[in-house]
Amino acid sequence: MPGVTRVTPPQDSGPYRTRAEDGTLALTLAQIPLLDGASDTLRLVRAYTARAQTPALNIRVTGGQAIADDFTHFAESDTKRSEFTALPLIALLLLVVFGALVATGLPLIVGMLSISVAMAALYGLTHLMPVSTFAQSVITMLGLGAGIDYALLTVNRFREELKRTPDARLAADRTVQTAGRSVAFSGLTVAIAMAGLILPPIAFVRSIGIGGVLAVLLTVLASLTVLPALLALLGERVNSPRILRFTWAQSGAASAGWTAFARRVTARPWLAVTASTALLLLLASPVLTLRTGYAGAWGLTPGVESRDALQDVRDLGAGGLLSQFEVILDPGHRYGPTDRARFQQTVTDLRALPGVRGVLSPFLTPADLAGSVGGGSGEEAVPGSWPR
Repeated sequence: MPGVTRVTPPQDSGPYRTRAEDGTLALTLAQIPLLDGASDTLRLVRAYTARAQTPALNIRVTGGQAIADDFTHFAESDTKRSEFTALPLIALLLLVVFGALVATGLPLIVGMLSISVAMAALYGLTHLMPVSTFAQSVITMLGLGAGIDYALLTVNRFREELKRTPDARLAADRTVQTAGRSVAFSGLTVAIAMAGLILPPIAFVRSIGIGGVLAVLLTVLASLTVLPALLALLGERVNSPRILRFTWAQSGAASAGWTAFARRVTARPWLAVTASTALLLLLASPVLTLRTGYAGAWGLTPGVESRDALQDVRDLGAGGLLSQFEVILDPGHRYGPTDRARFQQTVTDLRALPGVRGVLSPFLTPADLAGSVGGGSGEEAVPGSWPR
């Protein structure tokens, strides 16, 4: 098969047994390219296994590339599903708030525009640096959320200004000078906060930060340029066609309930600060027992092929074959007989580390040949090699 450079059949002996004692489970290792061509080769392997399936033979594919491709697939499909699910619900909510179809469409236009441009910018960045697929989800989330939020504020302010002046251009100008300042300040604050994720030297974390910054800045740009231009062109037509009328949602007058609440807060500011801080700390208290780490394949839901197959590999006790670490000993010169003892000692020390199930090296111990994954004396090792 093109791209497959080596295939290791199941074996009953060696450092890792890749066949269950009852014969119901076996692991075949296929080596494929690490970077370029990996996904193409994986598709060929999965296509072959799909054809080779029989009622008596269940073949599943797992490994680093399979897991990465599944993450990418689900991230992309979830992004599309979230857009198709959220947009109709948001449109209905905006229709209740504005009552007019044109005004309802403007925040959606800003959100979709900012998402589209941010995705294009993200695609350009992929030619300069590695970008995680999680950045797409962040762009969709912030693009919709911030875009609709900022446009809602701007459109509402424009409708209020239209009541004061019939000149649409003047109303749009005043809207940018008032609501536009709030949008710019809010967007820059969020962008600076998201930019903090660019600092850690972790590719997928940086991708989330880059996606967030792009989405917020482009949303602010669209809210301060495209949206005011559309409002100036539309003028009074922003309030048409009128479909729904809800006084409690569409009235520009001050809310009696919120006005009373605001007066209570300003009357006793320290009490409000203390109470709100205590509530926030209570909500944040689970962070005290937070356990961080990389979930890997276990971040996928049960039922995904690569995740379930990896569990089978772990049940075989051969998980290290797919999640190994490579340790390189560099003596600083050409390897010679004098380095043998130091190399053997390094292998012995690695075997003794907690959690290490086995070490594959050019030195095999009698325990390795017997199929044990435990440690052994490097002095008794004999030259040999095992596939990774």
